Amino acid sequence: MITSLYSGILGLLFFKISIDTIQARGKEKVSLGVGEKNQIMHIVQHISALAFTFGRMLHYLSMKNKEVTFKKRKLGMQLTLFPLIAFSCINIGIFLSHALIK
Repeated sequence: MITSLYSGILGLLFFKISIDTIQARGKEKVSLGVGEKNQIMHIVQHISALAFTFGRMLHYLSMKNKEVTFKKRKLGMQLTLFPLIAFSCINIGIFLSHALIK
């Protein structure tokens, strides 16, 4: 029941953020990206995205195979969560740098 509650709340929040983003992109006439060069090097994005993808696959396979030691599952979770935290902080930093400039 608790998962259902928070899934519902996060789904509504995601919907609201998506609508705001769509409207802002229309207003600023930006169809892709942020309308200017991204501040993160492409290699960092690729490495993080690959780590995240590999982490999800590793976690899934360890669960599917009912791994007893949890080594692969733990590594999968780390490879999922570290890029998530890193990019969350980077995106907040980008937002703040743009907000402070304007």
